[in-house]
Amino acid sequence: MKGLGTLVIIVGTNRVGARSRLVASQIAEFFVRELEVSVQAMDLGKLDPVLFSPTAYQVPSPVVVEMEKELVHSSAMVVVCPEYNGGMPGIVKLFIDLLPHPELFDGKPVWLVGVASGRFGGVRALAQLEQVLSSLGAYVFPKKLFFPGIAVLLSNRSRVEDPKLCQSMADQARLFWSFAQRMGSPSPAPR
Repeated sequence: MKGLGTLVIIVGTNRVGARSRLVASQIAEFFVRELEVSVQAMDLGKLDPVLFSPTAYQVPSPVVVEMEKELVHSSAMVVVCPEYNGGMPGIVKLFIDLLPHPELFDGKPVWLVGVASGRFGGVRALAQLEQVLSSLGAYVFPKKLFFPGIAVLLSNRSRVEDPKLCQSMADQARLFWSFAQRMGSPSPAPR
């Protein structure tokens, strides 16, 4: 099921020990093993704390510029986004705001995956993120994947083993990759 180039999977948190990293890793493994897709992981936890300074908007961080290059050259994206306090983590919005060329999302297929301790699996966080990405022209895949009660799903494990949720992940991953192939990705060049 190859076809496109690299798929970037973004871990949408900078919290140490976040379960979103485990979910992102499991999704990446599926794309590589089952769909033979080249995957690039992008962890927002690697962003430099200096990015929280007001001057970060004036001079692009080398880390952000490097991440932007990876996004520009990707064919599609998956964002694994936890829900914190009823919304998406601030680091996700900050990262998007700091990108020197946020138009790189224009025409880019994006699949949103929610992770939360609550029973709705991040629905509010994904609604916010979808609004932001859609305003930047991303082709947001209409099906979302939610991992509710993530602490229970992962209890003392490094991967989700719930058969129904794993099947849903596999089905949606296949559908997303097909969607991404149909939508294509213009990958605008940075200025």
